[in-house]
Amino acid sequence: MNSFNPIGLKHFVVFFILLAFASCKKSESLTIEKENPGDLLVRDSVFSYAKEVYFWNDKLPSYQAFNPRGYITLDQELFDISQYAINPETQKPFEYNPQNPKASKYSAIVVNDNAAENKVPDGSLNAGFGLTFVSVQEDDIRIEYVISGSPAAKAGLQRGMKVVKFNNTPVETKTLFYKYLNSIVSSAQISITIEKSALQPEKTFTLQKQQFVAEPITKDTIFNYNGVKTGYLSYLRFSSPNGQDKQLDEVFSRFANENITELIVDLRYNPGGYISTADYFANLIIPSAFDKQVMRKERYNAVMQSNAAKLLKNQLLTDDNGRPLFYIDNRPATMADGDYSLNSNTYNFDKTAGISSLKRVIFIVSSQTASASELLINCLRPYLDVKLVGVSTSGSQQVKTYGKPVGFFGLKIGRNTVYYSMFQNLNARDEGNYFDGMHTDLTTDDDARFNFGDTNEPGLKASLGLIFPSKFARQESFRKEAGADFNSVEFKADLAIPTGLIKERSHIRIKKF
Repeated sequence: MNSFNPIGLKHFVVFFILLAFASCKKSESLTIEKENPGDLLVRDSVFSYAKEVYFWNDKLPSYQAFNPRGYITLDQELFDISQYAINPETQKPFEYNPQNPKASKYSAIVVNDNAAENKVPDGSLNAGFGLTFVSVQEDDIRIEYVISGSPAAKAGLQRGMKVVKFNNTPVETKTLFYKYLNSIVSSAQISITIEKSALQPEKTFTLQKQQFVAEPITKDTIFNYNGVKTGYLSYLRFSSPNGQDKQLDEVFSRFANENITELIVDLRYNPGGYISTADYFANLIIPSAFDKQVMRKERYNAVMQSNAAKLLKNQLLTDDNGRPLFYIDNRPATMADGDYSLNSNTYNFDKTAGISSLKRVIFIVSSQTASASELLINCLRPYLDVKLVGVSTSGSQQVKTYGKPVGFFGLKIGRNTVYYSMFQNLNARDEGNYFDGMHTDLTTDDDARFNFGDTNEPGLKASLGLIFPSKFARQESFRKEAGADFNSVEFKADLAIPTGLIKERSHIRIKKF
């Protein structure tokens, strides 16, 4: 994270308590403890599959030069595979990860028990408390966001609430307290004391960590200024494998009934998810005039496009219960039966609901905005006036999104599922080279003192200012004005599940025989 200068604040820290919306990170290392033929074959397979399906496979060396059997961990092998292709714009690997240079930015390997395709069919079952925290000023820690449907949401906790105690220990913005908080977030129970406000007295909430069905929309509302109606919604994750999202249907039905003419979509904490949900979202936004036009394209490497990836015959097309999706000539269909040509993987808008007429859409983004979020933005750009408002903990620094235009579907190798960078997503203008992130049109604070939908929240205020410049004037960053030095510290609890552009196996298009 980057620096800002709030009054007296010595440290900035974001505490991600819920094991729910996992960011784009690698899993823990899988160490191969015994030298046996099975382990050697797994290491061979990780490299051999990469030579066929990895997007930048033409940059990989020969088997002899790479020597996969010389690796101790599969993570290290996959990481080295990911570092050969160099981005000419940055002169660093396409998969260089500035947040963690020792991990791949996109590709990942996980144990099968934790693989995304082995989770519940709707992709929305989570385990945890359902909220995150962030310090904004000295001895001032706020709730950053609460996930709808979580224990925290059911208890009535909201973004912007000031926490004064954790487990009856008074809040401090000091390193020792951060260490203490880091030690308790993995517990099964936590108590959170919220400061007295005009609406309620000081109150302690005791939360139990549990499974819950997460709802991705944290806030939606409509603003009406001088007869111009603007819809706003905050969206945390593209979590539906089959695409359809009932929450989105309900919100966009209201937007359509109210005849909104402007739209603000808040994706600041959205790390991505399923491509099918991004497609569904795009169809709700796109004006009817552009229905059936090209929405996006998936570009695979030359080996995949020519259907020469022979190893894919070992990858059955199965449902979430491991059963074959269908049969071809009395045999279970495999991924080798897929058609990976550019023409077969060009997708058009298919509008059946949502807003019929819209000229502009404004997205609130941050460095956490990634993959499916960026895909949604990119596929709308050829047709709409798309503006990006960046929010950051530094306020004044230029914000870029994470930069993840590549997607994948999991390949089962031994006890693992490997997520190679497999295809690049392009829009109707063949644009999709945002490997280093999308630049924003303006930048402001990410200020968790204000709830989503509050017009005093800097990200929303700046977005409304693009629509109503005389009513919502830009303001200086409260952090920039402070002028104090600090160190940023982040604590995060992740599930070992990548959340990039996930393509369901059932959505692979099959060759015509």
